[in-house]
Amino acid sequence: MGYFIILPSRLKSADTYEALPTTGEDEVAERVVGSPIQAPHSFVANLKRTTRRIKPLVIPYMAPLFLVYVSEYTINQVITVQITGLTM
Repeated sequence: MGYFIILPSRLKSADTYEALPTTGEDEVAERVVGSPIQAPHSFVANLKRTTRRIKPLVIPYMAPLFLVYVSEYTINQVITVQITGLTM
């Protein structure tokens, strides 16, 4: 049920490709990767950049996976109780 609610109703066809927008950080990172000396990044700056990249992926990919995980965990808990006769 959640599979049909959370996932987009219309998937793009395989022949169309839409490039992701690039930021200045991506272009700088591409130039830095090839060089032997990389600019040091602070932990907080790296965390913010990573969070910004992950945000668009949460709803279409992570939410359905989380829903499946919770559903399977709930089912397994109920089955364990019914098989063993113990309450947890």
